[in-house]
Amino acid sequence: MEEYGIYPCPDNFDYVEYPIGNSQIRVLSIEPPSNDGGGTVCCTLEVIDLAAQVGRACDYIALSYVWGNPEPKTLIRIGGLKFPVGPNLYGALVLLQGFPEIKDRRLRVRIDAICIDQVNAAERSQQIKLMPSTRGPR
Repeated sequence: MEEYGIYPCPDNFDYVEYPIGNSQIRVLSIEPPSNDGGGTVCCTLEVIDLAAQVGRACDYIALSYVWGNPEPKTLIRIGGLKFPVGPNLYGALVLLQGFPEIKDRRLRVRIDAICIDQVNAAERSQQIKLMPSTRGPR
């Protein structure tokens, strides 16, 4: 397993499935809670082109939080694949998943710990340059 920031990146999760260009970012799309009682947070990753969004309101929110202790890890699902997150992020995702606004649709969230490939130094550097554009009106 490769190290993914402070979380181990699952062997079967690969950011190659979600390529991004110089003006693009990934956002996490949180699905409404399932009715099966399983409690798993299910999500997908989507790519947004910031250049195409200039002058328009963001259709996602940016989540800023303290990573905190990475243990114990809890698994969420991104595109059907297991992805470990720490307790602070998991708690935030569960809270966001319960927002009435997403009962019938998905909520799109920019979470740097997930949306940026933390193992890829070139991507991290490029995404850091875009951060001012990801955090509010453009």
